[in-house]
This record gives sequence, C-alpha cells and structure tokens, in this order.
Amino acid sequence: MIGHGIKFWNSFVVRFALFFTGLIVFAILLSGYLVYRKSSGVITEAGKERIRHSAELAEQAFSALLTEVANDIAFISSDQALKSYISDQNSATEPVKLLFENILTNKPNYFQIRLINRLGEEIVRFDKTADSIFAVTESALQNKGARDYFQEAINIGQGEYYFSRINLNEEYGVISSPEIPTLRAASPLATADHHKFGIVIINVDLSNFYTELTRISASGVHFHLVDEDGQYLYTPDHQKEFGLQRGSGASFERDFNVDVTKLSAAHGSFNDYSGTNYLYYLEVLEFFQAQRKINLVATLDENILLQSARGIRKESLKSLTVVCILSLLLSFLFTRLFSNQINLITQAISNYEDGKSTNDIPTQRKDEIGVLARSFAAMRDKINYTLKDLNTALYEEKKSRAQRDQLLQNMSHELRTPLHTIQGLTELLKKNKPIPAQVPIISSLSR
Repeated sequence: MIGHGIKFWNSFVVRFALFFTGLIVFAILLSGYLVYRKSSGVITEAGKERIRHSAELAEQAFSALLTEVANDIAFISSDQALKSYISDQNSATEPVKLLFENILTNKPNYFQIRLINRLGEEIVRFDKTADSIFAVTESALQNKGARDYFQEAINIGQGEYYFSRINLNEEYGVISSPEIPTLRAASPLATADHHKFGIVIINVDLSNFYTELTRISASGVHFHLVDEDGQYLYTPDHQKEFGLQRGSGASFERDFNVDVTKLSAAHGSFNDYSGTNYLYYLEVLEFFQAQRKINLVATLDENILLQSARGIRKESLKSLTVVCILSLLLSFLFTRLFSNQINLITQAISNYEDGKSTNDIPTQRKDEIGVLARSFAAMRDKINYTLKDLNTALYEEKKSRAQRDQLLQNMSHELRTPLHTIQGLTELLKKNKPIPAQVPIISSLSR
C-alpha cells in the first residue's frame, strides 16, 4: 500500500483550494475590469458631453459679443452727431468726440474708437487706458490707409458691418504694450449723395472674453481658438498666442500633432506627440458673412478625465492584493484543517494494514469526511468479522484434519497385523501345492 505521506503540492485538497481561490480571484479581477471598463465608458461619454456643453457656452459668449459690437457700430454709424459732421465736414468735431467718449465710458471691452476718412486718415480718435479716456491729439493721428482692415471695411456695402481678423493691437507697426488681443468692427460711412466718406471703427479688447473662456474651462476643459493659419488666438498658455505675429511659430499642430482644419468630425479624440489622448469638440465660429472662420477646439485630457476612475482602480488593486493574501491564508488554514481530517483516515488505513489501533477517526462528523470515516469503520468491522469467521473455520479445518490423520494412523496399525497373517498363510498355501482351481484364488489373496 502507498504510504500516507503526501507532498503538499500533490494533495488534491491543496489543489482544489488553490483552484477555487484562483477562480475567486479571477472572478474578482474580471468583475473589476468589466466595472472599470463600463465606468470608463460612462465617464468618457460624460466628458464628451461636458466639452460639448462648454464649447456651446463659449460659442454663445462669442456670438453675444459680436451681436453687442454689431449693435453698437450700427448705433454709432447712425448717430445724428456723426451724420451732421459728415454732412458738414467743416463743423466742429466736439459732438462726435462726446459720442465716442460716452461709448468708451459705458463699454468696458472697447479701448479705441476712430473716425477715418476715405484716404485712411484718422479724423477723430479716442483711446482708453486703465485709468483714463482721452482724445488723441491731432499731431498723433495716423494714416491707416495701408492697413488691411481699412481697405476691406471701406469697400463693403452701406448698412453692412465689418469684422477684422483677431490679432494683437499694433501702433506704428509695433505690438502695443500691454498686449491687447483685438477685434475691430467697422461700418462704412457715406455722404448724403452716397459718396464714400470713410469708416467708423471700434477696437474691441478681447481680454474679458478670454477671461470668460478661462472661467468656463475651469472644469478641466481647455479651449483653443485657432485661426485658418493654425496659430493660436487663444490658448491656456498665453505665451503661445499669435505665434505668427510674434514670430514664435507656436501653433496647434506643433503642440498636438494635428492639423485642426483636417479634424474630420465635430467630436472625437486624437493623440499628441507624447501619446497623450485628448477628447475634443470642434466648433467653427463664422462671422463677417462667413469670411472669417475661427476653430474653437475644446479639449479634455483623458488622463485627467479618468484620473478618479484610475485612482479607484489602483486602490481596488491594492485591496484585491490584500484580499488575495487573506484568501491564500484562509485557503491554507482550511487546507490544513481539511487535510488533517483526511490524514486521520489515511493514517487509520495504514495502521490497519500494520495491525495497529484504528479507533481515532472522525466518525462523528456530518460531512463527507464523516461519511468516509464511517464507511471505513464499517468496512473495517466487516473485514474483522470475516477474518474472525475465517480463522474459526481454519481452526476447525485444522482440527478435523488432525483427527483424520490420527484415525488413519490407527486404522493403518490395526489393519497391518491381519494383513501380515493373511500374507503368511497365502505363502503357506502356495507351498502346499494347491490344485489348479485354487491357484487364482491364492494369487488374488497375494495381491
């Protein structure tokens, strides 16, 4: 019989315990993965909705700004003081100056209003700084006839409103300090006989609009205003704005490895040079009769979006490690406890083989081990009873065999003497010359 000593890793109890422990751990891991995947999907969809909503808020803020500026430029171009001056250019400019001053006083986003004649010469100009509003002296007025915004605005139809490209304000060909992101809105002016007079133009400071974009993006969404040349008009890192005008070369494509004009859908995702994945929502802002297009790109770093979910996953893995260790310890303890009971039975079988006591087995248990112990005990008792019967039968057989041998021995002794006598008499008869009829009988007796 095989010895009862079994190596730990060969025990079927250990194997079952490890198998089910592994199965439980696998089930927990699979469930955790599925939950993480599902939650990540839900969070991602919520993130897409968040950037879409944020982009819509930004688009509404920009549209509201354009509407306000268009209304103001319409109001100014139709003001009676301005019309009176156009009708009589020799009249005083004081009413026009008062109008411009009032506009700058009541409009925090406007920092300059100018009246420019058809030759590009500034006639009236009001500037606003952080602490004052003032009329520029006649000697400081400039000719803007070569600037693109003047050439474009002077040639649009009456009743139309011009909006320039967004750039940094310049004075005498140099970016002004402090830097001001500027949108210019203008309306052409005509005399009573419909001859071109010039334009009235407002310089709009977009700093407050940029601040509003920053406020909206406080939830983790980042906005990027990108023009048709790919340069930033607005981005969270303000040093990268207006890369062409500043000569820095900063652009959306340079940072994200994506040409914004080639993004194929309103929303989706892309990877930058470092492999970071971004969710994005693209809104094309069109104005000035669709001649101006700005790409509003709302981005959300997927790592930031899923940071909480990944944090939970990390903590879950730590907890799972503890659970696995505890499970292994419990499995080990259970295995030891269970295998000890099995070992009692295997030890009893070994002892029974060696003729030792086999009473120390768990027959009182109500589980499978108890059933096995009771089955062994019943088998042992049955074998013992059978052996007892066999031993009794063997004893009786030996006793009967001894009696038979004694009987045969006695019978042999008793029969040997008469046979010797008969044999002697037969020899005597042969010597006495029997008659032929007696010879067969005497021969038969000899045999």
